[in-house]
Amino acid sequence: MGRQEALHVELSRQSKGGLQLISFIRVCEPLAIDTLRSGLKILHQYHPLLRARVEKDNKYRWVCDVNFSEIPIDVYRLDKEMDFEGEYSNQAKKYIDSDRYAYCLSIFCNHEGLVQWVIVNNIHAIMDGRSIMTLFLQLDQLVQKNKPFRDNETLPLGESIAKNLEVAGYVGEKHIFHDADDQKLNWPVEKVAPASKRQAGAIARLLCPEDLHQLAKIGKDRGVKLTAILCAIASIASVVLPTYKKGEEIILALDGRGLCTPRSH
Repeated sequence: MGRQEALHVELSRQSKGGLQLISFIRVCEPLAIDTLRSGLKILHQYHPLLRARVEKDNKYRWVCDVNFSEIPIDVYRLDKEMDFEGEYSNQAKKYIDSDRYAYCLSIFCNHEGLVQWVIVNNIHAIMDGRSIMTLFLQLDQLVQKNKPFRDNETLPLGESIAKNLEVAGYVGEKHIFHDADDQKLNWPVEKVAPASKRQAGAIARLLCPEDLHQLAKIGKDRGVKLTAILCAIASIASVVLPTYKKGEEIILALDGRGLCTPRSH
């Protein structure tokens, strides 16, 4: 592997799946940048986790007090088609200072100064892909003057998940992991229970370091970006895996298949 691929594999191994999420949002109808900023500001006030940052005293914790004015927003002029691979690489180099904020934005405008693309770069612990889609669905409602909530309205911030788990009878520990090694990950909220008593929940499927290593090597040999391979896997998984039914409607909209064409073709 090259240095970049080796670094990608090592970061994935050490973070055990923790990552920053980069989302590309296409604006289909003309939108003024001031209108976009106004809508995003309302959403920032409405959702507490958009105002999150990490604070450390004797342990790390989330504090939701970041103003919208503190969120980094870069504005660019786009004179040609969006270069997804190139811009993804640029975004991946950005460092999110979680002590100050949990996400940043890049806005791309056309030659008329109207917004054409919005890129959200965020800490995955705060927002996943579905959260981003929900966020921009609400933004669309705001832009269409169909406000789903009032200005300065905010959602309540409930008790921590840890407290609710403790009340529900789940075990807790002082450390994030227990009995964990590089190949096995156990969360401190796990407990022994028969299958009949377990409830449905979120399922995370992560590639082990060996598989990621092999994918990076195959991609390098064939001139295909690792991000393109992962996008292709997600596209297939959306059809095959039972937990991702109808997911292809979202994933295929990204046209990930086009990204899988080697540069020499």
